[in-house]
Amino acid sequence: MRFRDMPEFTSLGLKDVRVVYTSELWPKKVSKVEPNLDFIATKAIPRIRADRPDRIIIDIEHWPLAEVDDAKAKRNIDRYMSVIDTFRQHMPETKVGYYGTVPTRNYWAPVKKDTAAIATWRNDNKRLAPLAEALDTIYPSLYTFYDDVPGWTTYALANIEEARQYGKPIYPFLWPQYHRSRKPIAGDFWRLQLDTVFKNADGVVIWTPARGGPKWDPDTPWWHHTVDFLKSTAAN
Repeated sequence: MRFRDMPEFTSLGLKDVRVVYTSELWPKKVSKVEPNLDFIATKAIPRIRADRPDRIIIDIEHWPLAEVDDAKAKRNIDRYMSVIDTFRQHMPETKVGYYGTVPTRNYWAPVKKDTAAIATWRNDNKRLAPLAEALDTIYPSLYTFYDDVPGWTTYALANIEEARQYGKPIYPFLWPQYHRSRKPIAGDFWRLQLDTVFKNADGVVIWTPARGGPKWDPDTPWWHHTVDFLKSTAAN
């Protein structure tokens, strides 16, 4: 979470996680078609290592893996793998994963119960097994697009199920705002999301953007529900 004036949350059992964004992995104003492994090794990793993270989540979103032919998928898998291999070489003790890459995110196929689209989606995800094998943790993206509680639940469970095939710990990303409007999610809907992930995955990453420089507000309903959730799960 990236609010201004945000307090520490360690007493609630939350800890920071280092997200590595695309802007950190290439020099400015250069092509990002291919990974710049020398820049990653000599410029990006020393800065990231200075934060002493125990795990990092790499956010590269411009190499598509869904709805592309096998040849293009393989080229992009190789690109993702080369970045992971570079981090492994220079930060061998750090757990690594990719945000929202494995499995590919799909909302409408499971929600509409579109059997053909589901089959295509599953095939896309099966060919990602070599990339998943290189990761320590799987980080599916379960952001909220619509004010549709049953729809979100169906989509979340289907995406978590897809992630299970890789045999790695699953930490979905949740965002307490709607994806496009950035309006806050209602407190009870947010609590349902936390409970769903708690029952079906292995952890959760709560993410918010820095855009607009939002100031921390501890009185928002989603945060009250988060604190209650953390306390109730700790008690159990």
